[in-house]
Amino acid sequence: MKTTNNSITIEKLNVSQSTIDRTPPRALAFLSTLSANPALRAQLEPAGYTEADHSEGWSLLEKAQGFGGVVDATPANGATRAKSELEEFVATMIPRARGALLHKHFDQEAFVFAGFDVNQPSDPSIVVALFLERLQMLEDGAERKASRKEDHAALATLDQRGIGKKVRERVAKLVDEARSLDFTDASPPKAAAQKKEDLVALYLWTSDWMATARTVFTRRDQLARLGIVKRRTKKSTAPVPDVVPPVVVKPVAPVAPAAPIAPQAPVAPAVAPAPSGPQLALVPTSTSREEEAPASRVA
Repeated sequence: MKTTNNSITIEKLNVSQSTIDRTPPRALAFLSTLSANPALRAQLEPAGYTEADHSEGWSLLEKAQGFGGVVDATPANGATRAKSELEEFVATMIPRARGALLHKHFDQEAFVFAGFDVNQPSDPSIVVALFLERLQMLEDGAERKASRKEDHAALATLDQRGIGKKVRERVAKLVDEARSLDFTDASPPKAAAQKKEDLVALYLWTSDWMATARTVFTRRDQLARLGIVKRRTKKSTAPVPDVVPPVVVKPVAPVAPAAPIAPQAPVAPAVAPAPSGPQLALVPTSTSREEEAPASRVA
């Protein structure tokens, strides 16, 4: 099978199909970040990145996702539902957010909606993903540290208008769902083959400019925003439950029986010591009246 880019096939690239299939979300992160960050884009321009290259990336992304009028596949029910909800979000919540920010947070509105067009590209997941990315930058973007207080105030206003953090998280899941579901097997063979060619073309474009970006940007947070490296997850601060160590019973060596005790000879009673000094003789006395004769009667 030939592609639109010098007849390069997946087999010639020596990459797996899963790697090719993961290209759209990576390209989306790269393109949306450069769209939202003129400063980052300006740093990439000396390396050859032009407006034409930026437009080509968006065009390839649309085609690879089947919104360029080339692929006529039937999406699964989940993709249809996700796309429908995203279209409603683009039609209702984004204008609400723009009006609120324009009214109360002029600078933040200018940043969030810089070069923003809800009609182009036609894929609502791209529009919503770009919108969410810029709101995330209001929350913790390193480039906007100087205006953090004003940015958080703008997010608080959006929260009051029904576009709080929980809503943004739910919509982000819809974006992932809409962009990750496969097309059904009912797709015409020609359309399926064209889809593969479009994915390969997007893969080549993304690989080219991501490799170039690695030579320009050295900060990990910038590379993570561009989808080139993964974000570092924070370590959990939850207390670790105490683990009771198992009780190990060690075997005790047998003790030899004690020798029998021999019987002892009886001990002679102790003899009281003889008293010392003069002793008085004990004369037996009689208590009988007959023996008490007076001394005169004795002859």
